[in-house]
Amino acid sequence: MFLFLLWCKNDASQILIDVLKSILNRDVIQSIKNLEEYQEAFPLYSLNLVLEKLKQNKESLLDRNNPEWKLVFNLILDNYSSKLPASVIEKLKNQ
Repeated sequence: MFLFLLWCKNDASQILIDVLKSILNRDVIQSIKNLEEYQEAFPLYSLNLVLEKLKQNKESLLDRNNPEWKLVFNLILDNYSSKLPASVIEKLKNQ
């Protein structure tokens, strides 16, 4: 059982890393895909606020220079910063 829980944690961590990378790269399509994968695999740990924001603004976020990205970063910082490493928080703040 312990090995299964450890595997799940590592799997969740890898998906979250992929989510953050795609968001920091301002890739809305990949971000939505990664978040949907995470939600499907780990429904108890919702990142629905971010997923919905990306889906609602998908067309405008296709432009990686759109200021709407700053709202996505702030949404993450406002709701999830207590669970993020300091290095990721800095990257989100400096985007």
